[in-house]
Amino acid sequence: MQEKETRTVGVILAAGKGERMGGEIPKQFLLLEDKPLFLYSVLTFTASKLIDELCLVIPQGREQALRAWVERFVKEKPVRYVLGGATRTLSSYNAYTYYRERGARVNLVIHDAARPLLSIVDLEAVTAALAISPAAVLATPTPDTVYQVNEGHTIVNIPPRSSLWCAQTPQAFRAEVLEKMYACEPKDAQLTDDVGLMRAVAPDLPIRLVEATEPNPKLTTAKDLPWLKYLLEERKEPNKGE
Repeated sequence: MQEKETRTVGVILAAGKGERMGGEIPKQFLLLEDKPLFLYSVLTFTASKLIDELCLVIPQGREQALRAWVERFVKEKPVRYVLGGATRTLSSYNAYTYYRERGARVNLVIHDAARPLLSIVDLEAVTAALAISPAAVLATPTPDTVYQVNEGHTIVNIPPRSSLWCAQTPQAFRAEVLEKMYACEPKDAQLTDDVGLMRAVAPDLPIRLVEATEPNPKLTTAKDLPWLKYLLEERKEPNKGE
């Protein structure tokens, strides 16, 4: 029996409410320069030869507006649209379920739409890492000392800084790992990302860290927006200051 072809799908999570950002418009739909935030990630994934197609996870009621933006800029690859879940993990689960219900075997490269400045170099480094590891995640070593505290805000431990990394996205997973992660609907509302779910269901499987080579900040509050705009302007002027 011939084994199914495994396709690599870029999943853009754009269904969040962005409550910490404030305002009526979810942060992933705010305009940055002349395009909505989510579209920057869509275009980066579209440009990569390692990504076969895209899956955009979206909130109820915004599909028409999202489709209009995507269809205007994306011609080269198929784009699927899936409704998001109540949590980030459930949104990833919905994306995987879309393909499982259609009998497709896929690797998923999952990215937050609120990180619009992902570079194609870093995207492809994470994706390529699936050739040697069941999963991979983009991350940066923490430059700061980190304290572990108890409920009374008393320091109980100071982990070695050399062992601490700050997680980013994308986070990539092979098909066989996804089958374990999403064998049933995730219930733990405390999980903050897909790597956390993998660690919960398959703690013995290795996850490769890929160090980011470019700033890849997340838009969380309104204070982050000027920094994103500055970085975007810097990338448009690579020879500035020389």
